[in-house]
Amino acid sequence: MNTEQKFVLTLNGLLLAVIIGLFVIGMYVSDYRTKHFTETVGITVEEIDKLEVSSPDEVGAYKITSEKEDFITLLDYLNQFHYKRLNGDKTSRMPMKASIIYIYR
Repeated sequence: MNTEQKFVLTLNGLLLAVIIGLFVIGMYVSDYRTKHFTETVGITVEEIDKLEVSSPDEVGAYKITSEKEDFITLLDYLNQFHYKRLNGDKTSRMPMKASIIYIYR
């Protein structure tokens, strides 16, 4: 193998490495990667003043708390799951009855 062939082979390998690196970086900073709940909503426990959770079974029934321990418990629970932005920002299937969580700052 002559010097010119080695140069072309090295250049192709370097180009491939750069393309793969850019792809990995792009996926890492993308909005479409999976995130924890606190990354998705951009809120911390210190910013929450009050939580209000609606009951799916009783219309107009709410549980309200201002306790930091309850905030931590809820955010820890929701952070167990990974959230992913849907392609094209399409709405996912929603159940007819569901609790709604209101977070007040």
